[in-house]
Amino acid sequence: MWENKPNFILSIYHYLDFYPDKDVPNEDLPLVLRERKKAVSLLPPILKVISKEHKELLVNKIIVNNSVEAEYYCQPTYDPANPCKKIKVLPKKMDYDDVLQVSLIGCKERINSIVIESNAGRWEYSLPQN
Repeated sequence: MWENKPNFILSIYHYLDFYPDKDVPNEDLPLVLRERKKAVSLLPPILKVISKEHKELLVNKIIVNNSVEAEYYCQPTYDPANPCKKIKVLPKKMDYDDVLQVSLIGCKERINSIVIESNAGRWEYSLPQN
């Protein structure tokens, strides 16, 4: 067991934050791009975890607000009827500067706590307040 909580940097963002045309008004986009943007906007937010630990650690589980388990990363399919493809990303080995991105599927309310379970223990993290 580790004595101290691993040094992870956590942040949450939305797919549209990384969408190249996010500043272009929807009516100015060609129809196909408008449909893509709509499909992307339906995707769940993403939790990004960056390890600042110089020891390897196996992340097994991420639990949000003590209820929702996050283990998949959603990629857009650009089909509004089925907006994403789920890719299982946990468990994942993490070392210094490794990045884990996991989609927060089913998280509707404000995120108050994130628990990271690993082979070395279980720790609770809170997100920096904006």
